[in-house]
Amino acid sequence: MFDDYAIFAGETKAVDEFIKDKNLSLQKLPFLHKPSFIIKD
Repeated sequence: MFDDYAIFAGETKAVDEFIKDKNLSLQKLPFLHKPSFIIKD
């Protein structure tokens, strides 16, 4: 779970680099802008 994804550049870059080559999906709750979270397929 990522509280500040798309808010702080450092966290966004780190998460994007981490999930780039993995079978992971970044999700958001439909009723909130944050937090974001990863679901491993």
